[in-house]
Amino acid sequence: MLMPRCLSTYHHLDNNRRCWATGVGGSSHTTRANSRLRVYHYYLPVFFWCIHQLKLHKDSGAKTALVVGISAPQGCGKSTLVEQLQELLISNGHNAANVSTDDFYLRFQDQSKLAAEHSSNPLLQYRGNAGTHDLELGAQTLQRLRDLHSPSDTASVPRYDKSANGAKGDRADPSTWPKVNGPIDIVLFEGWMSGFSCLPEEEWVFKWRLQAEERMRASGKPGMTDAQIADFVARFMPAYKAYLPQLYSKGPTTARPNRTLIIEVDEQRSPVANQPKPVL
Repeated sequence: MLMPRCLSTYHHLDNNRRCWATGVGGSSHTTRANSRLRVYHYYLPVFFWCIHQLKLHKDSGAKTALVVGISAPQGCGKSTLVEQLQELLISNGHNAANVSTDDFYLRFQDQSKLAAEHSSNPLLQYRGNAGTHDLELGAQTLQRLRDLHSPSDTASVPRYDKSANGAKGDRADPSTWPKVNGPIDIVLFEGWMSGFSCLPEEEWVFKWRLQAEERMRASGKPGMTDAQIADFVARFMPAYKAYLPQLYSKGPTTARPNRTLIIEVDEQRSPVANQPKPVL
């Protein structure tokens, strides 16, 4: 389990010694410096940690894919980290797949029904909190990905369209789901409550979510207004406050002993100088 506290594609060459990242450049020195910091002190160290975990997994005689959980609050860079890890893993000859807890949200129709049935519960009026996911779909998807043993084995990976229904979201049409072929070596499973992580400053979460919506609107897709984002983020805070503080002291309940990596990042999503104890 990888847990960025609070919480660019590069290509591998020359036996793990040379890497670069697209997107490292930027419009300012600060942007370029932050990009380099994330690449060399965040993405690459996590990649090498994943490679080590994969070796331990295979050496144990396991016949199924390794699942690496990545947990951190919304907007702090989980999906970007997963994209970079997947590119590096594939370029190093390891077949990798990725999926998010977001991909298992209920269909819009089912979420609307849930909200109506629990109209007095503000945490169930919108996608996000526990209770708004299709657990059966999630369990089946992860198990299917783990069981892809040969090139003839395939699986469709669910995706969720957050821009649908006026940015209220809906599960994407199954015909658009990406298909992956076996054998899969590693599955990157990310989500804001995948084991939970340390609570960052609340205004950071709002800012990160706002940036995500601005990118969505800039791409021509519908996005939430600032007021809607504030309301959306507020619905997650009770869960953050209730469940996250103990995670770093005890680790996730489903992780193996001494197999948890923790990285603390700042408001710019860059790793801080003084890191917590790296492994639980």
